[in-house]
Amino acid sequence: MRRRGIEIAGLLGVATVLLACGPPQHLTSTPAAPVLRVGVFPEAPPMAFVQEGQLTGLSVALAQSLGEALGRPVRFVPLEWRGLIPALADGRIDMITSGMTITRSREFEVAFADPYLTTGLAALVRPGDMKRYGTPAAIMGMTGGIGVVDGTTGEAFVRERCPSAAVAVYPRLQDAVQELGQRRVDVVVAGAHLLTWFAARNEGLVAGMWTRMTTEQLAWGFRPTDQALRTAANAVLARWRDDGTLDRQVQRWLPGWPRQ
Repeated sequence: MRRRGIEIAGLLGVATVLLACGPPQHLTSTPAAPVLRVGVFPEAPPMAFVQEGQLTGLSVALAQSLGEALGRPVRFVPLEWRGLIPALADGRIDMITSGMTITRSREFEVAFADPYLTTGLAALVRPGDMKRYGTPAAIMGMTGGIGVVDGTTGEAFVRERCPSAAVAVYPRLQDAVQELGQRRVDVVVAGAHLLTWFAARNEGLVAGMWTRMTTEQLAWGFRPTDQALRTAANAVLARWRDDGTLDRQVQRWLPGWPRQ
């Protein structure tokens, strides 16, 4: 019994030494990957919108897939459209993925990734007004009301290129389309990728003037100082173009859209 007691004491002593030296290497926990904070404007179907209580859309799907490719969990941060760039600048979000167009003015504040969608400004009108407003020239020369979304390239275009029109500014595109149906505006100008969504869901009530008045490219936005994340995102995009992932995602939300 004395000898057995000595053996047990010896084993306890060895265990104490091992515990003092720390856990075995294979039990050491791996630091968690940092959360990718993604800024979205959740009122812009089919890019980002709430459906059955869940945030969804093309921008959302691409951001989720990017997070998986980078090994980082994604947290979406819903913001007003005009709040996206300030939130990026002050560090509240890491990227913007909300159908943002690359423009010269925005490039002073945002480092854009490679474009993932080529689009352009188009218009919705009432079916009975297609003969009157069925061309870009007719819209640019009109004197009626044009609905646009606040802070968008559509608003900038109308203010610059439609000098005789009465500009009505709305926080959401669905508000402008509703005003079109109620005859409070005569035309709604926005990105063709957005207008196709509303045209399909308001068939017979609105008609599209699909001759694009501009050519625009949509891209993710990053802080200019975060080049590592931008470079990694571009690498993922390049792989998606090669293997067809990008085109499949676009076709899911924009059926029939030209291949990117």
